[in-house]
Amino acid sequence: MHHLRKATKFTDAAFISGFLAFKHQKLPQTQRLLDQAIERGSEIGQTLQRYQVQVFMSMPLTPELDVHIDADLRSALLGLAEIIMENEDAKQQQWQEIVRLGEGVENDRLSCRLTVV
Repeated sequence: MHHLRKATKFTDAAFISGFLAFKHQKLPQTQRLLDQAIERGSEIGQTLQRYQVQVFMSMPLTPELDVHIDADLRSALLGLAEIIMENEDAKQQQWQEIVRLGEGVENDRLSCRLTVV
């Protein structure tokens, strides 16, 4: 994780680091990293694809339900939405921004798979 944090100038490194921070409950760091990846949303997954690297990650939505995510903008927005749901103070302000960003994501590119734990 230390090496990934040093490489967050690369979109995929920021994306992966963000979800690793989420797993370790480092919510402010998660939000910063996912925001960074979302700023360059069209680049998410390109470096991984170029080197034919597959990364398998999951994120808990509830105690019973995990979402398996791929490296794409939709997953980054989902992660950011989960962070905002954890932060009562930021919910109202940032939720509108996530909705605005999500409107540009194509519906046919949904890359989340649900797993009951």
